[in-house]
Amino acid sequence: MLHTPFDNFNFGNKTCYLSGEPLESAEQKTEVFPLWLQNRFALQDKPFRHLNEKYTTYGKLKVPVSPGLQQEVLDLFEAKIETAFTSGYNAVKELTEQEIFYWFGKIMYGIIFNEIQIALLEKPAGEPLSF
Repeated sequence: MLHTPFDNFNFGNKTCYLSGEPLESAEQKTEVFPLWLQNRFALQDKPFRHLNEKYTTYGKLKVPVSPGLQQEVLDLFEAKIETAFTSGYNAVKELTEQEIFYWFGKIMYGIIFNEIQIALLEKPAGEPLSF
């Protein structure tokens, strides 16, 4: 079954942002921008500006993720992407369009997830969220 948090605006930290699986702890999170990318481009402490004009850092952008999904899928996938990017242009060309799309989509969805969390926290109680 496909997890669609937009149906009921379930953008909390108690469910995995990708699978919808309940989490044991709100501390089970992963970086939106993978650590290898942050390290390679010294992004961890660089400012990241949200849509509400407030700042955080790339290193603080995180999303809730289930440990199983993290270990069995995301870590392996991210290792493949990292290997390609650190190996050079020809290795990146070997990645499929679908792999690049999924990797980029994972990052973009993480950003959107964070933006929606902020919007939900800032809206007055009882007011609908509008975009």
